[in-house]
Amino acid sequence: KIEWRVWSDTAPGYLRMASYNWYRSGRWSYNYRLADGHEKIDDAYLSRTPLKLMSEIGGVTYFHSEDRESVRSNRPEDHLKIRGTVKHTQPTTVVPTVAETYGILNMLGNDVYAEASPMGVIRLVDREMLIDYTLLANKDHKPLDGRAKPEVDLEIPEQDIGLIEELASHLKLSEINDEWERVAVIQHYFKTEFEYATQFDNGGYDEKKSKLAWFLNDLKKGHCEYFATATTLLLRHSGVPARYCVGYVSQERNGDCWNVRGTNAHAWTRAYIGGRWHDVDTTPADWRGVTSHEPLDPVEWVRERISL
Repeated sequence: KIEWRVWSDTAPGYLRMASYNWYRSGRWSYNYRLADGHEKIDDAYLSRTPLKLMSEIGGVTYFHSEDRESVRSNRPEDHLKIRGTVKHTQPTTVVPTVAETYGILNMLGNDVYAEASPMGVIRLVDREMLIDYTLLANKDHKPLDGRAKPEVDLEIPEQDIGLIEELASHLKLSEINDEWERVAVIQHYFKTEFEYATQFDNGGYDEKKSKLAWFLNDLKKGHCEYFATATTLLLRHSGVPARYCVGYVSQERNGDCWNVRGTNAHAWTRAYIGGRWHDVDTTPADWRGVTSHEPLDPVEWVRERISL
């Protein structure tokens, strides 16, 4: 099923829906209180105040004061129009965003507005069933992610330290001074020694082991969540702040837009190198071949046109 469609001159790349910094018992979550020092705010999105500017193309919401002039004089090539349908009844919806987003405009609905979390995730409030908006994004702009927090973004759970230390030693990461070289070594290791798979025999899985240990030491195959988790923890062990992300990656062109399907769901790592966050993906490339190419449901197409 097509979840989203993106109008852009080039493939939209990594469309982020969530970013996590806290790993415990095989699960990722977001500890924004620890990461950002908030004690009383119950909603991470409220820790960042959205700004709004009226420009020649209407109202634009942005989140860094230094982006004001770029928002005012935004370029057509920075626009990514995104459309999708959300059926749940909650007033807020997390929507896809790209790493270098610096503004959002043309949100469908009279009262809809945008908020961003310190992890670079955007949600729309009081949105319509049909989600329709345009991102302003350019690689020269500061990402929405906050700065790396060593007390969180370098943290490895005690139960996983031995496992990660063993693999880091095998890869000799401590002998590599350049951070991008460490990334390259990890990518090469997973590309040459592991296999991407969504369905596989567990090989007599020992429940006393963590699933991460089973993935790294026994099975050596798995889906993107395993690769992203292992990469995030390996980078942290080597001194590179890292976070775990989920969202979509699509390269399916359909006329003037890009289809983003449920089968394009993906997990990857964000690494803090050179003073800014970068997407790092170590899942073997053949995961992209696991996809469906069914045509758009005509009922969905009609519903979109009625809503517009």
